Amino acid sequence: MSDQDLARHRAALLEGDRAQSELFDKTLITLSGGALAVSLTFLHDIVGGVPAHGTRCALLAAWVLLVVSLFSTLFSFKASQRALRAEAKAIDMGTEPSGRAVAYGRALNAVALGALIVGVVFLMLFAYWNIGKGVTP
Repeated sequence: MSDQDLARHRAALLEGDRAQSELFDKTLITLSGGALAVSLTFLHDIVGGVPAHGTRCALLAAWVLLVVSLFSTLFSFKASQRALRAEAKAIDMGTEPSGRAVAYGRALNAVALGALIVGVVFLMLFAYWNIGKGVTP
């Protein structure tokens, strides 16, 4: 493979990475926001607004984690924006960017994904314990 072919292939890989990152962020926001909406609908329409005794903590934990997921994703957008600006500025100045903003964005995405997963688990537990006001913890 020639150097030009490798350069084009590398550029295509980076574009694919950017597109996947964008899709990942959008998916996190959609799933977190959707889970919050579903939980409110479930609480109102299925549970009737009064959860089974001892299950409010699971619902509160789910809501907190889902909001953490949303905010982490939003903050990762800002970190990515800063990373791009820092890299462009470094290129303009002929220096190397620090990479800290990229690291922050990745860490925030990891927090968002983890919070979403655990939040959905708490939401599922809450739903299980409240379907027909069955067995509670």
